[in-house]
Amino acid sequence: MVVSALDAGDGTNRKRRVHKKSRLGCRNCKLRSVKCDEGRPNCKRCSDYGVNCSYINAGADLEVLLKTTAGPEKEPATAQPLYQTMLGIMDPPSSSMPLVVEPNAGSVLSSQADMDRFTRFRSRTMYSIGNDTTGPMYRENLLRLSHQYTFLMHMILTITAIHDRYLSDPPQRLRTYAEIWHWTQASGLFNQALSNPLNDQDLDAIWAAAALLGVIVYSSTDATTAEESWPLKCSGDGELEWLRICDGKKTIWQLTNPSSRPGSGFFCITTEPQMRNEYLFPDPPLLGAEGLPPDLAQLCEVNAYSTSDNNPYHGVLHALAPLLDMEMTRASGPRFFSLLHFLSASFRTLLENKDPRALLVLALWYARICNSGMWWVDKRAKLEGQAICIYLERYHWTHKTVMRLLEGPKMRCGLPSTPASLSPGLIAERVVR
Repeated sequence: MVVSALDAGDGTNRKRRVHKKSRLGCRNCKLRSVKCDEGRPNCKRCSDYGVNCSYINAGADLEVLLKTTAGPEKEPATAQPLYQTMLGIMDPPSSSMPLVVEPNAGSVLSSQADMDRFTRFRSRTMYSIGNDTTGPMYRENLLRLSHQYTFLMHMILTITAIHDRYLSDPPQRLRTYAEIWHWTQASGLFNQALSNPLNDQDLDAIWAAAALLGVIVYSSTDATTAEESWPLKCSGDGELEWLRICDGKKTIWQLTNPSSRPGSGFFCITTEPQMRNEYLFPDPPLLGAEGLPPDLAQLCEVNAYSTSDNNPYHGVLHALAPLLDMEMTRASGPRFFSLLHFLSASFRTLLENKDPRALLVLALWYARICNSGMWWVDKRAKLEGQAICIYLERYHWTHKTVMRLLEGPKMRCGLPSTPASLSPGLIAERVVR
């Protein structure tokens, strides 16, 4: 966004004018140690650099500036709404790091540390993404495209840095400088790429980045205990950010549409039968509760006349039901994560508001994936699964059906079957009641 200019003072107090003058100058220019021309509303150096000008402390440092080149206006491309939907979905973890535009993807590997990190991706981390069917396709395309697209190379280095942190002994809780740096670059450059119409040859790189994006955002959690996890601890709007990113991935899929491009490196996802069965999940029925566990359907008021339009639980329950009898493995992983495509906006709102039925549904899903053995899956699933169970026991313990259906998730997420997860004060409060 463009920030308004600071006023130059009241014109009557010399000391105040001097103080104001000493604070003038774009903060982004100061970060880059260049002289600011103090142009309003944007200084020329920031405009040339491709970032938003920031004269006040409330603005984000070096936020990517989305602008059009001067000249005759062009008709927007038909896919422009999809681009606009994706813009800004990824917020860098640190706004104090400048966006650096490298001349090519290879220049990202300018240090020995990053070259070693890329080597670890090729020999270790990339084999933890996908399964035996889809994995080779993703590995081939990621390695090929990462040397052509800078944002994809930064994403690869980001996910490898996260993996390094998970494997450290003891596991490192806080994000490393390398992780934050590469994520800042990846997010800024990816949003920058999406701000412009794409050529056909760019679409595979965009989808590859979106695929990595889901893994990065889901696995990025600093919590080490249930008490530090959502919904027990809420530190801001970013608690369910990974769910918002899933919406962005759906938009990217529509935008890149590999199934309509035979030349796409991902064309076989939707055309090869085995990949299609593993990767795509059948759409839920348009109407009714057939196939749903009766007690869960009754709790969520899904009946013979329910649809996704009149009941926010309808679609996600139909996607969840067949998973309740399955175990998540690398082979079945895509099927489990395809459930996220059926989380409607109304259901996400229920989660944000900590609706007990929506939380129970998410806990049931977490319980099925928390013991998958996949490094980027299990931590969030177990901690947030435990946190949901504890939250529901603390604040909705009078809801008998919720408590009964919660027993399975508690056991699978590693909690005792008794309300031992309650704080001593809350247990005493129950006894008094």
